[in-house]
Amino acid sequence: MGNGMATTFFSGLSNLFAFGGISYLYFVPSYLKDFKDYKKIALASVGISAIFLLLSVTTVLLLFPIVASTEEVLPLYLASRFIEFGRFFQRLDAIFVFIWIISMISYLSIASYFATSIFQKVANLQYNKWIIGVFTSLAFGFGLLPQNLQQLSMLENEVYKYIILILVIGIGLSILILANIKYCIQQKKKGLIILDENATADKGG
Repeated sequence: MGNGMATTFFSGLSNLFAFGGISYLYFVPSYLKDFKDYKKIALASVGISAIFLLLSVTTVLLLFPIVASTEEVLPLYLASRFIEFGRFFQRLDAIFVFIWIISMISYLSIASYFATSIFQKVANLQYNKWIIGVFTSLAFGFGLLPQNLQQLSMLENEVYKYIILILVIGIGLSILILANIKYCIQQKKKGLIILDENATADKGG
């Protein structure tokens, strides 16, 4: 059980913020022409993410001691510096940085698209070109706030972690529970209306 059941199952619950990317699956159905494709998309995305996550964690745990892997900012970047293919292919960490930049740009593009689309629907706006500029400017401004790696680490471990837990798990589960309660109430009302209609029809007959 690692450091004990209390650490694993209680204090370790805060680490669920690492699965915050699953929240993007909530917004996918409204953009699909056929809802039957949603299951394939969800299973494929979760499966691919799980494979990459398993490979990343395995690489860090097998290559570095536990102290070094927890203290370094980017342990996967350090792991890529150990890759060599003879004397011709060296310093492959530059390729890792290039792939990492592309993945981060892709992530920011997807997040910006969903944010602008949701804001446009909530505000009932017809055009969203200016919204994209506002959101990207805000993201750029917030990205300049941390002045050093210590502040960046604090924001990730103390602020971002709990924001993701509140938005994804807390608010998401609350909406799901309330939606089910509303659905049950509506079904009961429909059942009562049908019973009343049947009763009046019997009396009239």
